[in-house]
Amino acid sequence: MDFEFYRNFLIVAETGNITAAARKLALAQPALSAQIRTLERHYGIRLLETARGKRGVSLTPAGRDFLKVAQRLCEEEENLQLNMQSQSSKAAGLLRISVAPTQSGIFLQRYLVPFAAIHPGITFQVREEAIDQQLRHIASGSSDFAYANAPVAEAEELLLYGGQREYLYLVYEKENACGFRDGEELPLARLRGVPLCCNFSMYSLLQRACNSEGFNLDARFLASIGDTVLAFAKSRGLAAVVAAACEEELDDELGHSLLLGEGLSFSQTLFRLAGSRLSPAAKAFEEFFQKQGNI
Repeated sequence: MDFEFYRNFLIVAETGNITAAARKLALAQPALSAQIRTLERHYGIRLLETARGKRGVSLTPAGRDFLKVAQRLCEEEENLQLNMQSQSSKAAGLLRISVAPTQSGIFLQRYLVPFAAIHPGITFQVREEAIDQQLRHIASGSSDFAYANAPVAEAEELLLYGGQREYLYLVYEKENACGFRDGEELPLARLRGVPLCCNFSMYSLLQRACNSEGFNLDARFLASIGDTVLAFAKSRGLAAVVAAACEEELDDELGHSLLLGEGLSFSQTLFRLAGSRLSPAAKAFEEFFQKQGNI
């Protein structure tokens, strides 16, 4: 029997609702229901019952006994896996990471590609999702780590790691009518009246900063991916605002300037469930992330 079925049964028992459990596990509800039926057929007994007129489910007497055994089985299986992997000189297994959609390309190149080169035995499962989904999957244990591009509130149940500092740059054609010069630092006020392209994730931050300077952001094009923003800006001869780490090189064919202003930088955040036992793959990634000088 697939151990994932046992683990998912524990979540159903915890929530008392198959639909809620499926949402917590990021599974389709029919797939989760099919897993429960498979367990019941395999053991030849009903594990769950639905109260008349109610949407929730409860454990049958057999289901309560099954729950205790399933908890022990899952714990023993996890301990066995960790013990066997810890005796290997190289980390292996599955690493599950949730990444903000606008940061997936940066995270891939900055962290996952070099990490995978060091640990070829690790398999990766990467979700691209917003912060609320990231928090849900971390809480349920469905993700080992999450990498957010939004502030994550400190909480006892979360362990936060500071990521790279990101800064906002204005990118433009080197020959431009606005007088922007490649490599110069630009006060935010220089964007007054300039039609711009930018990321969805940068729009609110940039709009607030412009408002504090007494003018509105003139955004002509918004997209979720930085490459799309730059491609459109180049095709129309517009300037674009992009986020980049301070040491990151931008397109040599274009001029770029660091934007100066209050609130025009932010830190990416890696986080996980505090107190959770890390698999060898997750432990190796944590050590790798630390060595990048992020913490």
